[in-house]
Amino acid sequence: MKLILSFLALILAATANAADWHSWRGPGNTGFSPDAKPPLEWSEENNLGWKVELGGHGTSSPIVVGDKVFITTAINTGKVDPKLPKPEDQPQRVFGIKFPNTSFELVVMCFDRNTGKLLWRDVPKTYVPHEGHHKDASFASASPVSDGERVFFWFGSGGIFAYDLNGKKLWSRDLPPAKVGASLGEGCSPVFHNNRLILVRDHAGKSSIEALNADTGKTLWHQPRDEPNAWATPIIVERDGVTQIITCGTNAVRSYNWEQGDLIWKATGLTNNCTPCPIVVDDTVYVMSGYEGHSLLAIPITGKGDVTDQIKWKTTRGTPYVPSPILYDDQLYFTQSNQGILTSLKIADGSEVIERTRVPNLGDVYASPVGANGRIYLLGRKGTTVVIEHGSEFKVLATNQLNDNFHASPALAGNQIFVRGMRFLYCLVEGGKASGRNFAAAPKSKSQTSAKKPADPKKALGAKLKAMVGSGKITGKESIELYLTAFPGEEDNVKAWLAGLEREKSDRELLVEIAKRPIPGDYPGGGDGHQPFVDKQMKLLPNERKGDVGRLWKLQEKHFPDMKNKGDSFIRILDYVRSQGKNPDSAPGGGKGKGKAKSRP
Repeated sequence: MKLILSFLALILAATANAADWHSWRGPGNTGFSPDAKPPLEWSEENNLGWKVELGGHGTSSPIVVGDKVFITTAINTGKVDPKLPKPEDQPQRVFGIKFPNTSFELVVMCFDRNTGKLLWRDVPKTYVPHEGHHKDASFASASPVSDGERVFFWFGSGGIFAYDLNGKKLWSRDLPPAKVGASLGEGCSPVFHNNRLILVRDHAGKSSIEALNADTGKTLWHQPRDEPNAWATPIIVERDGVTQIITCGTNAVRSYNWEQGDLIWKATGLTNNCTPCPIVVDDTVYVMSGYEGHSLLAIPITGKGDVTDQIKWKTTRGTPYVPSPILYDDQLYFTQSNQGILTSLKIADGSEVIERTRVPNLGDVYASPVGANGRIYLLGRKGTTVVIEHGSEFKVLATNQLNDNFHASPALAGNQIFVRGMRFLYCLVEGGKASGRNFAAAPKSKSQTSAKKPADPKKALGAKLKAMVGSGKITGKESIELYLTAFPGEEDNVKAWLAGLEREKSDRELLVEIAKRPIPGDYPGGGDGHQPFVDKQMKLLPNERKGDVGRLWKLQEKHFPDMKNKGDSFIRILDYVRSQGKNPDSAPGGGKGKGKAKSRP
């Protein structure tokens, strides 16, 4: 099917390079890159280009412009406004959401794409947000957008800021506070076209769509919207000489004239809390939602007025709540709700290509899928990325793991993939030699560098609670509950930290047990016989178990760097893997080797 997309021509006509990932859904707003060739496999030790700590709390996705990567975060300064109620004195709200009484720094950052070096960083605003947010959201949820010469950062009610690519602030614009239902937080990203920025703000107050002059930030037009909470980023498309802005909403999917914001057409049929971004192919827009029901509509963009009765096809199964879909050739791929259950449909008629399938090991998802080079990349919240083959069958190509939690969506550019975790920003590239244990620490915030006694409120509270546990005043479980009461957004990080500690304990215990194994009877001993034995046995192992040997050896070096005999330690690990953990007596070489079991690795 011919897929020369009219909106793609609009975007590529801008200064931004087609190979860049200049907005959160990529060059065609579809999640697909026609030029990128990212790696298939990675880990904290494999194909890692670089890894940097971001600091603060953010859920925006990175964008890539030329040799630069842009991202945002929000940092709690810990400076209390005494006029505001403390979180513990506030009424109970849904999801335990509290309104902040401390100021936050809104931070914009630019990193070197190839080295991870921080090129520039600025704090355009410090303020106390008027509302809270869901624990999985943040005050830095909107992703930046660039025209190739400038980059625009939107922090919802915190304002929008324009910079050149070298960090010079061009203008800033305050915005009236949104009134998000249940104080769930803001999250729609800005879109750019022909020197205008489009902002959609759907909430429980006065929802609107607004066009800003990208040179000045001044309003060109503003239209009210009859919509409750929604977080769907709009799309811009040209059809028959008219440029349309297509938006999703619970009450209606709407198309606005780009010139003055007049309504062109609308259609109904989506569910509540619309979040996925629409996708346009030729004369059809595909929109979906997945909260309190499921809906996918294929709507013609050629009509006027109410076009609900002209919808080409629809489905009510398996559509996403937070993640957006990806378009690859003539297939739509999307996950169900926030779960790792994948569906793929033909865009022509909605027929199933891949019936709803649970993606193994993926878990729950917030990130939107991306695709390139014949592959679809699915990133789970717990750091697992499952790579599948694009096509008519569900085929897993690789499963990769990083040690962070992920709510943001990946960005693809060249041979790199950039993923933003709750703590780190990663660059993954074939042949990357960096180690996940070595990373650039987050730069200090203005509040930290200007204060005489810099204090991270999370670290300060953590230290106090640790002391209380040590003195027997509270239990470890109670300390965690108190910490999460103060910082509810850290729940996933705390769980990941605890899981990491448990894994470390388990790994160490396993290595101690392996160290008790006798040297296998078929091992010829050290000296000239060692390496030929290792080469032969490794050659006999399937690739997956070769990887197990490497992983265990890295853990051995990490936990027991002062081991007395590295050769014997490695042989014991190799024997453990080749025997699949069986008793040494039933291992390939038996248990009659020359070396005694040792209690120390």
